Amino acid sequence: MSYRTDLEIFLGQQIDLLRIEKAILEHGKDWKDFLNDIPGFIHMNLKKDISVAFMNKTGTNETGFTNIELNELGYSYQEQHLDPYSLHITPKKLVPFIKRDDENKIFSFAQSFRRREGKKYNLIYTVTKPLRGGNSLLTYSLSMKEMGIMSKKVSRLLRENEFLHNNFLCYQSLTPKEIEVLILLASGNTNKEISEQLFISIDTVKQHRKIIKRKTECRNIVELVRFAQAFDLV
Repeated sequence: MSYRTDLEIFLGQQIDLLRIEKAILEHGKDWKDFLNDIPGFIHMNLKKDISVAFMNKTGTNETGFTNIELNELGYSYQEQHLDPYSLHITPKKLVPFIKRDDENKIFSFAQSFRRREGKKYNLIYTVTKPLRGGNSLLTYSLSMKEMGIMSKKVSRLLRENEFLHNNFLCYQSLTPKEIEVLILLASGNTNKEISEQLFISIDTVKQHRKIIKRKTECRNIVELVRFAQAFDLV
């Protein structure tokens, strides 16, 4: 039986979030059916007020609320069912993250919630990111007690990709500007074209290119294209 450290489990959940996002975009109008088949607790939160716009079957079973009820409750759902500490601390860190609106970054935190009629709070670990091309946050939570087991199930269901696992930390180390340059490089733009599009000097483009190759451990443009495609940048 394989053993995974806590760090590997936490990173695995973040990688699963990227896989889930990619699958949502690929499923088009059937994305809700896809999410309902995922055993994790997944929901969409509106960026404007963090209210729940959609929750998958695992989530509605866990909370005891239907999607219609959650839509009607708005942010009052969080106010009534998150523990006071989570409600006080989490928004202070989450709101600045939402305002940055960086589709390439993931915010992670622990919080406690209770079921519809429950009194006991359950501790969950949550990862969230802006959904590409949308006005929502894609959020994925797991019970702290079940993280290892559930993460493995979700990974198998999403056909675990070793490349994502091996390069996730490299991807997260890239700055927003470096990601901009990487996208343009992977799309076939020359240094001069990138310089003109981003209003930076060619020397600055070359420096970004050098740093990107170092951070991603890519040796040439072919490997940079593969890296960008793996993380759905192009």
